[in-house]
Amino acid sequence: MTRGISHYLAILLTLAVAGGIAFWAWNGLKSPPVSEPTVSIVTTPAGWKSFEAGPFSLYAPKYAVLRKLQDTDHAVGMLIGLGFNVRYEFSIRSNTLAEKANNTDYSEGETVIDGRRGVLRKATLSAEAQQARFGAYAQPSYIGLYIPQAVRHAGPDGREEWYALQIEGAAANADERDMVEMILKSVRFSGQR
Repeated sequence: MTRGISHYLAILLTLAVAGGIAFWAWNGLKSPPVSEPTVSIVTTPAGWKSFEAGPFSLYAPKYAVLRKLQDTDHAVGMLIGLGFNVRYEFSIRSNTLAEKANNTDYSEGETVIDGRRGVLRKATLSAEAQQARFGAYAQPSYIGLYIPQAVRHAGPDGREEWYALQIEGAAANADERDMVEMILKSVRFSGQR
């Protein structure tokens, strides 16, 4: 009788081990799900070139003109082209993109540009908002990009801090705004993350 129980236990143990091996083989050989970062891949049209704007670069039509403005602790400038203009500021600052109030066709969404999370806003600006944001370069069709943690950079006091990138574009119409969106999505950072 002892031999029958031990024979029964040996068979049960063998089946349990075989089941465990089969379970491991089935589930262990499958690749675990991997979360890939979302990458903004933009293919720029022929005739576009790279513009270096300090800690980042972007692509735009070759006829555009980049004007870097003087500032003590951050990069500020404008990219001006036919039917559009883009203002940028790379600094330690808060998000001042256009808000929904008094701006029609407003939309907002999260985006990832060169591995950095940000927000992208679009709107048709009121005449007052156009003038306040862009002055002589006022256009009704607006798009803005804000990346709060663009690059770690030594601040005015020498400590490393996160610098934000804010880029706002104004265009004559929705088609030109789509082109400005492509410019914004072409941003690539040269500093360390």
